[in-house]
Amino acid sequence: MKPESGNAASSGSGRVTRSTHQLVEMGLMVSLASVLSQIALVHWPQGGSVTLGASIPIWAVARRYGTSSGVLAGVSLGIVNLLFGGAVIHPLQGALDYPMAFGALGLAGWPISASLGIALSAAVRFACHCIAGLMFFASYAPAGFDPTMYVLLYNGSLVLPDTLIAMWGFHKMSVRIPGLIEAADGVDPRRRTRSSGEDLS
Repeated sequence: MKPESGNAASSGSGRVTRSTHQLVEMGLMVSLASVLSQIALVHWPQGGSVTLGASIPIWAVARRYGTSSGVLAGVSLGIVNLLFGGAVIHPLQGALDYPMAFGALGLAGWPISASLGIALSAAVRFACHCIAGLMFFASYAPAGFDPTMYVLLYNGSLVLPDTLIAMWGFHKMSVRIPGLIEAADGVDPRRRTRSSGEDLS
């Protein structure tokens, strides 16, 4: 796998270092994502909501600076969401539903196409929520309803629309602001055009 792109550099020991500019940008993106997380288009009664594209800033960090930076930003977002309104009944459930699930958004920085990277990040996020659901919330399934199917449908009804809304917004941003999103394959965003940019079309 390719080393981190953008402003992240690898030291002689193999450890990824990050510039002040990158850290500030990551902080701003996490802040933006946390604000978008609070804008719930739909809120499910037992927890979870469809947001106004809260994944977009984390995906942008991941595509600009690589997977580890994206995961770091995602974990930070998960911790912020946990501290401000998170629903936790067990430490493992809290870890799965927040730092791990949102950290998975950083997998969008994997050095593959943006579409596949984002699909991968959404799939792993969905898996984290489902594991937490099966372990701690399956008992909430209505009488006569298969608990596994209940957990899959419940989390799918949140993650799928949330992901589709964010993908639409991410695509619009990548087309209108080509330099904003640098692909994880190291292509300089300044060399992109509206027609050849790494987008979701």
